[in-house]
Amino acid sequence: MYADDIKIYGIYSKDSADQMGWAKTYKIGCGMADCPAGEFFICHYFPRGNIDGEFMYPKGSPGSNCPSGRSRKYKGLCVPPS
Repeated sequence: MYADDIKIYGIYSKDSADQMGWAKTYKIGCGMADCPAGEFFICHYFPRGNIDGEFMYPKGSPGSNCPSGRSRKYKGLCVPPS
């Protein structure tokens, strides 16, 4: 999606790429509208990221900060219980 932003729409938004990779973000909703002034594409992220003074993700070994009840079946991933 981010690479297509540049290729198709000619816009550069580092914030979009950062937000998609923000560790605490777990909900993303996107929509597109075809309007007389052009096509508009927007995404909302929850919880928001790009917070000054915070890292994109916590430092440490992959999967070392998995919440209780999450499986570590796959190396470096916190998998929700089935």
